[in-house]
Amino acid sequence: MRDIQKYYQSEMTRHGFTDKTFPLETDKDNNLIIHTINAKHNGDHYFRNDMFDMFKELIEPELPFKFNNLQNWNSRDNVHLIVVGGVRMDRNLLGTQGMGFTWLAGRWGGNATVNVNYIKEFPNHYLGLVAHELGHAFALDPGHNNVAESLNGRVVAWGNTTEEWGDRMRMLKEEAVLLDSRPIFRKITLQEDGEEPADMDSISQDLSNIEVLMYTGAVSWMSLDDANLQSQLTKQLLSSKGIRAEIVQTEDAVRDWMLQTTSDGNVDVLILYGVLPTSIHPYPNSQPDGTVAEEWIESTDGNTILNHGDYFGYVDNNGVQTLQDIMDIPHITMWDFGLENNTPMVVTKDGKELTPSLTNFQSDRAFHLDELIGDWFAEKVLASDTGTSQATRADPVIVRDGNRGRIGIVYQTFNEVNPKGEVVAELIANFLLRDNDTISLPPVEPIIGKGTGDLSDTVSILPASVQSPNIGQMLRLSLKIANGKNVAGYQATVSFDTTALRYVSSTNGDFLPAGAFFVEPTVEGNLVKLNAASLAGEINGDGILATLTFEVVAVKASILTLSDVLLTNSAGETFVPQVENAEITESTGLKEDINGDGTVNIADLVLVASNLGKTSQAADVNGDGVVNIADLVLVAG
Repeated sequence: MRDIQKYYQSEMTRHGFTDKTFPLETDKDNNLIIHTINAKHNGDHYFRNDMFDMFKELIEPELPFKFNNLQNWNSRDNVHLIVVGGVRMDRNLLGTQGMGFTWLAGRWGGNATVNVNYIKEFPNHYLGLVAHELGHAFALDPGHNNVAESLNGRVVAWGNTTEEWGDRMRMLKEEAVLLDSRPIFRKITLQEDGEEPADMDSISQDLSNIEVLMYTGAVSWMSLDDANLQSQLTKQLLSSKGIRAEIVQTEDAVRDWMLQTTSDGNVDVLILYGVLPTSIHPYPNSQPDGTVAEEWIESTDGNTILNHGDYFGYVDNNGVQTLQDIMDIPHITMWDFGLENNTPMVVTKDGKELTPSLTNFQSDRAFHLDELIGDWFAEKVLASDTGTSQATRADPVIVRDGNRGRIGIVYQTFNEVNPKGEVVAELIANFLLRDNDTISLPPVEPIIGKGTGDLSDTVSILPASVQSPNIGQMLRLSLKIANGKNVAGYQATVSFDTTALRYVSSTNGDFLPAGAFFVEPTVEGNLVKLNAASLAGEINGDGILATLTFEVVAVKASILTLSDVLLTNSAGETFVPQVENAEITESTGLKEDINGDGTVNIADLVLVASNLGKTSQAADVNGDGVVNIADLVLVAG
């Protein structure tokens, strides 16, 4: 295992991830710990020709894997190497002498299994076999990461030492990149048995002085890359305000921090990215009362758990019951119309003051304020279905249990790009932690991003509000910059409602000088990504960065949102401007005005007549599903 650990570290270092590898379970003297478990039957009972059958009938039922066990057999966050001895297998089935896999999507625990009889019969192969199966346990598998062969056929050894492995053991760059994203891989100074261990990224550090902890070990409704990006941005923005924030990837670190900060007299904030760790609320709600999470928010510190996606405690706990148990409200839910209910959220007065980066959007899991009972109340409603605090649905929102702790949601959107990092940082700095003794903040101050940004720099979508044209007509929008300073390039992502609009094209605007390099826009689902750079120096002032053209596919209200907006100067320094989004409203004109020119005339009659017998939505004036004489009469009348 030491050799395999060294191999992974060597290959990670070769690809630029210096000293990263996986840790091993050791005792206080750094000796490797081996757990021995005796099966209930003899070897003949388990004889199989297939490793999968062996795992199903021997390993799975007889090993103490428990998802909510926080000890050595926590298979959600640990990777186990299982060596089965005393069981005969068909020696010709070399491909089934080992196996490895991750336990759950979004978590990085798993196991690798090998048969000791195979090791005995093929002593020159065993290091490669173990390294290969561990690769699958680390989620390097075609079913998990789209790397065509992963470690399969590459990290397969035919020697007994790393020197003998040679080119057969060369890890690909993309495999190293994937391993770097796994929480189990970190910088480690390797030691031999008996030497004092030195883990340079140890998670057992004292976190009691951390005011905001972000957990990215498991995510839902967003990619791990997006969670890492948003958490890093939040940490940077909070740190600029003197707020101590940290990011962790293990459930145990979250539990330890909560235990250290319960009833410490300060408001502490936990930020989640779709998954509530089972270390603080065990699966499957096996402890309805008195969990670490519940005790933490029921103290009078005002502690707060904020979640960025997918309900609250739904994933990896026990669905709707988790929220009900923590709040002690048996009927509360966050369901409305299904997976993507798209409830319009309008920014409230508090939202505009406390979270300047927040704009109108559509929430997929808005909080049900009308289901709060007992001491629970809506403390801060930042956006709601009414645009006021008097509402039944809200997101973002903070609800509080009397004078005790809080639960909050911030952008419950399914795989959408939103300024989550900025908004949650503004909420924490401008409201939740303003009264902590350890920080001093001005009354209400928007937080801006990295670099040399200035509040006067603004990028907006214009017009800010526009009535939807009819189906099939084009809608042209401009990306405008105001008060730009030393701008030599920009990037921006525009999200739109694909049920209302179809993206057609983008062109460079007039702000950057003639000859500017306009990168061909990329379209990913409901996202249009724009990039351009000046080839003639920096520009100041106002202007149009780009023009976007959409085709209307349905006349309905929708929102266009800006995100990931960066401006850059000629020195390569980047800064984040203010952003202003846009909305499309439904037409309030006459249905008989088919072409939308403001007048019902012969042109509209021609359009109806040309669509007789068809299902054209625009010409179906009475909405009965077909264009016929009734629609013609309505227009003529």
